[in-house]
Amino acid sequence: MKKIDPNTIKSICINGFGLIGDLLMRLPFLETVASTFPQAKITLLIDQHRQTLVDNHPNIDQLIIFNRNKKPRLAYIRNFLSLIKTLRKKRYDIFFNLYGGGSSNFITLCSKATFRIGFYRKSIHKFAYTHPYIWPPFAGHWTQEFGILLDSFGIEKQQIRKGTTFEPRSDAYTFIEAETRHIHKPLVLFNLGSGDIKKTWAINHYLQLANYITERYDCHIGVFVNPGQEYLSEQLYALCQHNNIKQISLFKYKDFSHIAALMLKARYLITGDTGLMFIAFGVKLPIIGLFTHTHPDSVIAEDSPSIICYTESDTEKDENNKPYCTNNISVTEVKKAIDYIESDYKELGCFKRTFVRLNQD
Repeated sequence: MKKIDPNTIKSICINGFGLIGDLLMRLPFLETVASTFPQAKITLLIDQHRQTLVDNHPNIDQLIIFNRNKKPRLAYIRNFLSLIKTLRKKRYDIFFNLYGGGSSNFITLCSKATFRIGFYRKSIHKFAYTHPYIWPPFAGHWTQEFGILLDSFGIEKQQIRKGTTFEPRSDAYTFIEAETRHIHKPLVLFNLGSGDIKKTWAINHYLQLANYITERYDCHIGVFVNPGQEYLSEQLYALCQHNNIKQISLFKYKDFSHIAALMLKARYLITGDTGLMFIAFGVKLPIIGLFTHTHPDSVIAEDSPSIICYTESDTEKDENNKPYCTNNISVTEVKKAIDYIESDYKELGCFKRTFVRLNQD
């Protein structure tokens, strides 16, 4: 592979396609690129409806937003050709492809960037790159695995931090202040849903936690309403009302800055492995993470306060022989995590410990 002189690099584009958590896990890579090429302008290519995740990021000079929805087909083709035209016009010095699937290899090739560095999943796609790398097994922390693409610059993947960054827009704080003016007790957030039902915990368990938190610690429960899984929050709300738990509110926001600003009003978040967990990592909100399928070692932020509850499967393992986790997390275990956080709030006024493995602590 041709050696690259970092001093000649003035413009860089990074393909950050992916879900909420995927994009946020790619930001430490972008930040490492920014420090490696301080003279370069950085453009981030992202999916539609992701811009409020990164529109306040200090290392991003420009965003390119692309709608990957292939229906209607004619609109998709038109958008795709417009994207290619934009990329070719820019003629970036480096195009990093962190996605590696779908049409991203073709997009990388058509960018006509001087150096095209990225992952490919099938050997037929290797030709798209000047510096090709086979899609890694992602046996370690997923954020650091992207660092493989920087090895030709003398950067080891372990140098990339296991965490992420998120800074809400300033107007979001004003919005949330108005939205929460009825709440006069410490706020604890619940995030019930995830795209994958395997990552959800029983609603009845959350009901028990809501009763425990409101009675023992006199807190107000805020529940995120997730698009497509509204029934989860509505069911919990109805159960709480039926059980005379009145200190509860539902919050439904599409703007990620509003979500992040709400998190910054809260004491902590109880959540599964889903996109909102990564936003919490970004704003350094303490979390109690309930890993009911995926393994925390792959994604957990080590620079953000967290208590992780999980039980490894004795039989099910992934392609890297790492155990999957199971839904067998007891309410008692999570109550212990709540007590753990609340004891620090009582003593210190905060909770700052990072990556506590409750089942091994």
